[in-house]
Amino acid sequence: MVLGIMEGIMRHIFVDNLAVHLAAVFALTLIWYNDRDHQIPPPLPSVFDRLLMLRLHSTHQIIIGWSGTALAMHLGLLRNTWVPTLSDVEVQQIRISIEKPEDRFRLKEYVVLGDLMVAFHAGTVFSDDELAKHLAQAIKSVPQPPPDSASMQQQVVSMLEQMGEAGSKYLKAVKEKKKGTSVTSGKTVKN
Repeated sequence: MVLGIMEGIMRHIFVDNLAVHLAAVFALTLIWYNDRDHQIPPPLPSVFDRLLMLRLHSTHQIIIGWSGTALAMHLGLLRNTWVPTLSDVEVQQIRISIEKPEDRFRLKEYVVLGDLMVAFHAGTVFSDDELAKHLAQAIKSVPQPPPDSASMQQQVVSMLEQMGEAGSKYLKAVKEKKKGTSVTSGKTVKN
């Protein structure tokens, strides 16, 4: 039953009407947010593509914020599940959003996490080492309060685990930080 409802809602993100696709993105985000045990399968790549298009090309802050948040709900997917193709301008847009997040978004932390999800899957925004550094930094800024924080942190850890050597270097640093050290460019420094 839920999958049928989801399919109906997802069709509406493709409608060229601000109110309709905003309502659909909002509904999908809330459903995915509350699906912390991942009973609902991830959407098709075309849905991710549409959310990304809305995130990068909308002139409405509310659409940008909610579509970025919708993308963030899918942290931790296997890297080859979706491979977005980004123009040079879109790559720069994602880089800037991650490196210098704007306070104009009410959902700023989620938008950055959504952009990290895009960067992870695109593979063209940062080198793996740079991306791993940003993911490790994101672990400490996962939005609060629980229950979403632990799950989202684990999803970011899953992304790092998929990144081979670059990710494992930062995973080690993150684990050491929990033991009283800090992360600095993939190296650890005692606190």
